Amino acid sequence: MKPLRDWDLSCRINLTLLVLMLIAGGVGGGFLYREVSGLLSGEISRSAQAAVMAAAERINRNFPVVEAAAQEVALSLELLHPDEEEQFKLLGGSFESLRREVPALCGVGIARLPGGEPGAPPPMLYVHPVADGKIRTVRLANAEYHWLESDWFRIPQLLDRAVWTEPYRNPYTGVLMCTRAQPVRDADGKFRGIVIFNLSLEGLNSEVARADAYGYGQEFLISRFGRFVAFPEDPNRTQQLRDEAAALFQSTIFSYADLLRERTFSREDASDQLRKLGRAMLAGESGEMRARIFNRSAGMERIFYAPLSNPGWSLGVAYSEKLLMEPLRTLTERLIPIALLVLLTGLLAAWILVRRMTRPLGELAAAAQSIGEGNFNTPLPVAKGRDQVGCLTEAFHGMQLALAEYLEKFKTSTAERERFEKELEVAREIQFGMLPETPLPSACGFSLFAELRPAHRVGGDLYDFFRLDDTHCCFTIGDVSGEGIQAALFMAVVQMLQRGEAEKSRDPGAIVNGINRFLSTGSTTRTSVNYLLGILDMSTGIIRYANAGLNPPCVRRVGGALELLTTRHGPALGTDSDAQYGSGSITLAAGDTLVLYTDGVTAACDSAGKAFGSEALLRVVAYRPESSPAELGEKILEVIGHFVGTQEQADDIALLILRFNGPLDKGVPIDG
Repeated sequence: MKPLRDWDLSCRINLTLLVLMLIAGGVGGGFLYREVSGLLSGEISRSAQAAVMAAAERINRNFPVVEAAAQEVALSLELLHPDEEEQFKLLGGSFESLRREVPALCGVGIARLPGGEPGAPPPMLYVHPVADGKIRTVRLANAEYHWLESDWFRIPQLLDRAVWTEPYRNPYTGVLMCTRAQPVRDADGKFRGIVIFNLSLEGLNSEVARADAYGYGQEFLISRFGRFVAFPEDPNRTQQLRDEAAALFQSTIFSYADLLRERTFSREDASDQLRKLGRAMLAGESGEMRARIFNRSAGMERIFYAPLSNPGWSLGVAYSEKLLMEPLRTLTERLIPIALLVLLTGLLAAWILVRRMTRPLGELAAAAQSIGEGNFNTPLPVAKGRDQVGCLTEAFHGMQLALAEYLEKFKTSTAERERFEKELEVAREIQFGMLPETPLPSACGFSLFAELRPAHRVGGDLYDFFRLDDTHCCFTIGDVSGEGIQAALFMAVVQMLQRGEAEKSRDPGAIVNGINRFLSTGSTTRTSVNYLLGILDMSTGIIRYANAGLNPPCVRRVGGALELLTTRHGPALGTDSDAQYGSGSITLAAGDTLVLYTDGVTAACDSAGKAFGSEALLRVVAYRPESSPAELGEKILEVIGHFVGTQEQADDIALLILRFNGPLDKGVPIDG
């Protein structure tokens, strides 16, 4: 099979159209699918959340009614002190009045603390429905029920307030239920007993099942402590959930999470997600969660939940996301064949049209191939019209002429660029050849470090160091204005002048005056140089120097103290021919270090445009007082490099560091 580049043009255009149509169809279809999916998902979320909140509100209405009835019965007992027969009538009347409004109500009763003869068990009066729908009234002893140890009796007694209990199985009726327990007090406010109103979990299940907006959700109700109160049977349960459901009423939502942790191990298991859901529901929040918790083997679920404010419970419904999005999948399956038919029809029409349009290009292909091989004088076919093919033919003819002219110019410009590169390289070699040899020579009385880093191939910064006699050494550093070759040539002139002037005098001011006179009168450019020249007396440690506009040098004393030499003895060299430069002096003790630098050090900028600055330089200088000039110089350059990061160097950098090691006896050569 031929490679794609060798295919017929019409075939490649058709293939390109096919790919573009597939891409456009895929992108458009994907966008449409995402939008429809988002709309459907949003509508599902709104409908399901509304159904859950409506069901929660409907269930929640039962609890205030029950609470009010329990409080009313307790108040009647406290105020009226009815006998046993009247208490039965009171309980039966309350049960009958609530039965229709609260279908889950499965019993009401009164249980008292022991009274009468010492040790006699207190009776418990209880009213509940039986199988034929009638109401049964019973009088129970503690030996039959043991209610004194029951949570619904002990907890409100200890808390001294009414409570809703966690789900439990009534030992007398065998019914799973939860209880509203209302304390009864005597005239002195002392606890005497409990009024109970029981709601069966089976009855609550029927209410909870109404929270399912689509008919295939798994509803559940948890108490304020996370206990499963209701978990209605659902035909869409997986066998896995059927096996786990039997243990739910003995579990909290968090112990169920522990069970899932033992059974699943992947990052997508339900344990952590179920704990997160439990915390949100117990906090009284309403909302939605996407997770795999209940019917895990059926895929991802969307869980909607809302609080029941009165008992502090929470209602939830979990739907299979696959079933929720089933309408979208069905719609997609119907639209795909239609989209494919439209795609094939469009491709066939495009193929016929492209074949007719590309046929004239065949005549031009051979000539174009010959031109592409370098035969620029190949004759072209005659254009037969002013359509795109005719314009292309004329364009090829113009290309032949322009290409020949361009090649000639390209050869010329290439030769000039190569010559310029060679000149730059020569200038760079000359510039660095004029600097002192590196590493700088060590002496008994001092140590030196110097570094020059141009911003471009060549630059205008300079430093120098040379011997005047056995006990005097001259050192210089400068920053020429501007960049490039002109600055480099100016720097070379300064290098030659300073050595010549130093032969005439040992006074730094006189030397600088001589250099300035020449630069100011003998130069036609406006170039200047910020410059410092110093002379070190090795026998005393005294440095005499003249500063012509350079940054203030820094002296680091042996103990780490820093001293800036802020005195400038005149402007930059080359700016004023009448300027007269004086000089200053400073005495270095053994171990003192002098740091000289140009603007490229303190003006170095990071990516945000922030300059390195003098303060940062002084912190580096003071960091290790015992460091040698070489160690200090490398540290300064390293810190600047970290500060600048990937930013391109904008200015030349020159750095010269001198440490005085101690007085040198006269007559001892500098080279030691």
